[in-house]
Amino acid sequence: MRFWTWLIARLVVALLLVGVAYYAFVVPSSGEKELRRAIEALKGVHSVHYSMVGDTPAQHTEEEADLVCADDSFSRVRHIVLHQNGEDIPFEEQVLRSQGQDYRRQGNSRGCGSPRVFNRRS
Repeated sequence: MRFWTWLIARLVVALLLVGVAYYAFVVPSSGEKELRRAIEALKGVHSVHYSMVGDTPAQHTEEEADLVCADDSFSRVRHIVLHQNGEDIPFEEQVLRSQGQDYRRQGNSRGCGSPRVFNRRS
């Protein structure tokens, strides 16, 4: 009787260890489930709009962009104001990307650069 009691106790402990190992290594955690759901959700995204503002003592930056995932294109407008020697220097840049080619429009309020010309950049 004693033999069978110890044998059953060992089998129960071994089954518990196997169950814990299975749960720990095979069953995905909640973080993995959340990552899979996020990846599946991103597969349905066709375009994204974002805007951001960054402010430091040296400059103020505002940026807006529209990204189109299907055809590798975006349109981004960045407005920067540099603070140098008590003077504010504005600068604006517009970037259009279509099928792997970048087109940039640059200029500032002082007339430097060519604000109406897009420069092609590979």
